[in-house]
Amino acid sequence: MSSIQLKLDKIWNHTDPPSKPDVFANINETKTCIGNTESKSSSFAIPAARWRPNQRPFVLPPPAINSNATSSMRTIQLIDPMITPMPTTSTSSLKHFQSAQNLFSIGKRMPEVEVALTQLVANMEKCPRPEQELPQPLSLRNVTLHGYQRHALAWMEWRESNPPFGGILADDMGLGKTVTTIAFLQLRMNSIKSESTEQIFDASKVRAIPTTLVICPATLMSHWETEITKFSRMRCFIYHGSSRKKDIPTGGAIRAFGQYCVVLTSYELVRAEYTSSDECKNPLFAVKWQRVVLDEAHRIRSHKSQTSQACTAIDAIYRWGLTGTPIHNKADDFYSLLHFLHYSPFDVYSTWKLFSSNQYKSIERMKTIVRSLILRRTKTDYDLNGKLLVPLPSKQIEDIWLRLSDEEMKHYQRIRIEMTDAYKLFIRNRREKKKTNTVVLFTLMLKLRQACNHLSLVKDLSTDDVFDDKDDVALELSMFKLDLSDTLNDKSIQSLAKDTELQYDIAFMSTKLDCLLKKIDMIVNQREEKCIVVSSWVGMLNIVRHHLKRNLIHSLTISGEIKISDRQAVVQAFNSNEKKYMVLLLSLKAGGEGLNLVGGNHLFLCELSYNPQNEQQACDRIYRIGQRKNVHIYRLMVKNTIEERISNLQERKLKLAGDVLAGCVDKFSLKLEDIAYLCS
Repeated sequence: MSSIQLKLDKIWNHTDPPSKPDVFANINETKTCIGNTESKSSSFAIPAARWRPNQRPFVLPPPAINSNATSSMRTIQLIDPMITPMPTTSTSSLKHFQSAQNLFSIGKRMPEVEVALTQLVANMEKCPRPEQELPQPLSLRNVTLHGYQRHALAWMEWRESNPPFGGILADDMGLGKTVTTIAFLQLRMNSIKSESTEQIFDASKVRAIPTTLVICPATLMSHWETEITKFSRMRCFIYHGSSRKKDIPTGGAIRAFGQYCVVLTSYELVRAEYTSSDECKNPLFAVKWQRVVLDEAHRIRSHKSQTSQACTAIDAIYRWGLTGTPIHNKADDFYSLLHFLHYSPFDVYSTWKLFSSNQYKSIERMKTIVRSLILRRTKTDYDLNGKLLVPLPSKQIEDIWLRLSDEEMKHYQRIRIEMTDAYKLFIRNRREKKKTNTVVLFTLMLKLRQACNHLSLVKDLSTDDVFDDKDDVALELSMFKLDLSDTLNDKSIQSLAKDTELQYDIAFMSTKLDCLLKKIDMIVNQREEKCIVVSSWVGMLNIVRHHLKRNLIHSLTISGEIKISDRQAVVQAFNSNEKKYMVLLLSLKAGGEGLNLVGGNHLFLCELSYNPQNEQQACDRIYRIGQRKNVHIYRLMVKNTIEERISNLQERKLKLAGDVLAGCVDKFSLKLEDIAYLCS
């Protein structure tokens, strides 16, 4: 039997220890050897030209002999799917034959997939073991890396030596992905200084500049700059704002960017420059980067969006994604990451759909890809000594179920009836193949959620409200071809808004607001601890701020209304030891990602999101490295309303995220029966 077949059997028959029942599979499960992990980066392979399914099939070249490799390294051969070793037990026999059948069942249809998987499994031979670490770079300062972070350095170095020359660092939120990445960039910069450009860059392509481009949410650019300056000696430059091009002379992007180690920019700016074909108007696309890093990489989860296409079009040798929530809504979220990584042939959507379809029993194949490209550790994982990776205080999540008052329920039921009628009309038109006006149905679902918070929100129809929720719901129907003008002109919506405007304003004390204020008053005045209030709607934050001011409680706000340049100062003021600002009002969209808010240890979620990953992102703003107090999360929900149904749908989405990362590919979508469930 061939050695590579033994490796396949070893990988797929591997089981997790019973003490760690984590559904997230990661590369740590592969028990193979990397040889000498301290070898110089000059041995790194150079990415070759991308290979497409319609090109002539190729054969992998024989692996180079590494003098530093251990004696356990064996010659890698192509897999013959017709030859299978005979296991010793019936159970392992069944498992092995299923694995072989699953891996090569589409080999005749898609030979390029078989070749890619063969290369992937061969590369996993050199994957570093969990105990293998790289030493902390000497130029890294003011921080001591944890063991799992030093292992990540070895894993990232291994990934940059094998196609697709990058990967996904998917550690749980708060485990220090930013610091790990900075350490790796410093490590690679130290290697570049001792190498010639001919050794680093492919001579057949345009010469790349020795600079890493970091694309992150606009809110986090200042955070990245602060961390880079604090922990390393690398020069960084923020490329953002209306005056950004003044520093970039016409045609001089290579010289302007090449003098820095790291260039920081935002997703919005990358998308804006992607639409321009003039080199002086899109400097980001005029150069070839050494490396591109996407922070909060789930931002590109929709592969059809301009943001995803723009990030994928960035020309770079190495490509990385950082995200604590790789899967949000559906299995195709993972395809978007493969597309960004340029992982041929899986970055072709038709190939990916055939490869990941349940028709061909692709669970084992998905596991192989996930384990190879994703490194994920969670806060509940243990190190080799049986200790938690990071000793954090306890975290308690409390679901607070409330009931609307009779007055609130009267208006809620009115909106519900309107929504039910809109849904019935939608179904009838769909069956009769007539034009369906789904915008009213969706808007009423939004207003139903807002009525659970505060009735004054119902009268204010905001474009941001509608389209923020659109991204979260991700209905795979024509429902999201919305026209806001149709909503504004709809008589039922106008009637609801007019009625609530006459009876309710910001001073109205709703059931949920009353509970929130009482909790905050007890925490701030009795425990003297800081709180964070999270909401999807700026209108709700304004209402809370109004009532806190009446109660003589000072608060800070991070939302879309706050300038990006001022947000880091707000974070520092809240995290300080001063007791002046005890409450931070946080917009889920503007501040739900990447921020470090360990100054507070109580967090309130004012409403449920269709996407539970957004809530997890917000909760981990306070539950992360640096938190010294016990953390309390409060989810405010209303019984017998749409929020109770959304809670049930959240459980399905959380299961989906675990299944995909574990290799399962069952797709989640909000089907008609789900909409009917929400509208009932």
